[in-house]
Amino acid sequence: MGNSTFFKLVCVDENDVFEYKVLEDVNKATLDEVHIFVEQNIHKHKNAKWLLLPCEVALKTKN
Repeated sequence: MGNSTFFKLVCVDENDVFEYKVLEDVNKATLDEVHIFVEQNIHKHKNAKWLLLPCEVALKTKN
């Protein structure tokens, strides 16, 4: 059994006190991919929060 790691990147607008708005929600394989995505999109969402969540998934192998 092996593990696979990826990064969930979420951009959230918290300016509305009644509702959070998810502006971006993507999965990236590497931190380099995360960096490129943020560089390309950070200008679109002024005053938003970016959340980076490392995720690990256990992979089952067939016997």
